[in-house]
Amino acid sequence: MKTRLIFFVLAIGLIPLVLTTSCSKIKELTAVPVTYQLPRTNFLYTPSKVKSGEEILYSAFVRINIDSLLSAYGLSSGAVENPAFTQFSISIDLPAEANFGWMTSVRAIVSDNASFVPEVPMGSAVNNGGTGRTVILTVNNSNIPFGNNGFYIQILATLNGAVPYQWIGMYFIGTLKLTLQPI
Repeated sequence: MKTRLIFFVLAIGLIPLVLTTSCSKIKELTAVPVTYQLPRTNFLYTPSKVKSGEEILYSAFVRINIDSLLSAYGLSSGAVENPAFTQFSISIDLPAEANFGWMTSVRAIVSDNASFVPEVPMGSAVNNGGTGRTVILTVNNSNIPFGNNGFYIQILATLNGAVPYQWIGMYFIGTLKLTLQPI
């Protein structure tokens, strides 16, 4: 009788442990790691009269077509987990003579809401008046907030003087790594 009681107690204690361990293993095995290239996003920056300080170059919602990603990997439904940037750059397209000589530094922040509260630093770069046409940000590689099939992004530049152009056509590109978790 004692043997049966001991076996019963061990079984009751081990079954949840085995089920929990196997469920997490199944979840881990069915997760799909994805590298997602953001499409080139063009934007127009019209400088203000400010000669120094931080200016917003761009602010908007970036939509990720989750349904297309799930479909491409043969998943009927799922969720995005652990999204993080691995690369991000900003380039000047027009005017042809424009460069980043007016910019000391640039940073990008992300959030799951348009108020950027809380804001999550995504990456930054120091330019110190460099005259290139592309700035590559050093990304933080930390998880970014992700809600409603995307996130809000804001690109901010610190000016080192007046911007010598009436307008500047720019674009950004980036690469995200994320995990698709079937539901």
